[in-house]
Amino acid sequence: MLFNAVIEKDENGYFAFVPELKGCVSEGESFEEARANIKEAIELYLESLKEIADKYVDKLKIATTDAYKLVGGLSGGNQQKVALAKWLVTQAKLFIFDEPTRGIDVGAKSEIYELMDELVNNGAAILMISSEMSEVIGISDRVYTMNEGEITGCLIRGIDEYTEDNILTYMLKKGGAKS
Repeated sequence: MLFNAVIEKDENGYFAFVPELKGCVSEGESFEEARANIKEAIELYLESLKEIADKYVDKLKIATTDAYKLVGGLSGGNQQKVALAKWLVTQAKLFIFDEPTRGIDVGAKSEIYELMDELVNNGAAILMISSEMSEVIGISDRVYTMNEGEITGCLIRGIDEYTEDNILTYMLKKGGAKS
């Protein structure tokens, strides 16, 4: 865990100020008392981070022996889930998923789709970029197609026909978007 610290030298030696631990040390405390308070604050902070990590390991069904395992040692699907957990902690209202299920197994895909659905049901918006047509048709409420950097079409679930042929027609279209 890294903290930002400002270290200054005074007449008695060195003094470190750690903004994240503000309020842990009282004026007039001895060095040992201050050290004990800072140590306790760091332990509480780390424990809260572990609780958050454990929550998302459970919620996203991340297959790991513990929350401190390096992400590089996880499968591709579990690495994707760790990336999602980092986003979820922020409680953002807009999520951008770029090829969210590329290279992962069917079970992990299903779990990511369920999570995306839960996000939308809880008021978040999702912009998904995908080259998998079945994914686009299966979970999108609105599909924008592009050709050479220009939007060439917009299909809305329930209004337009959501078929691979229809989407491909707009993808191959030149010029402006369908009105």
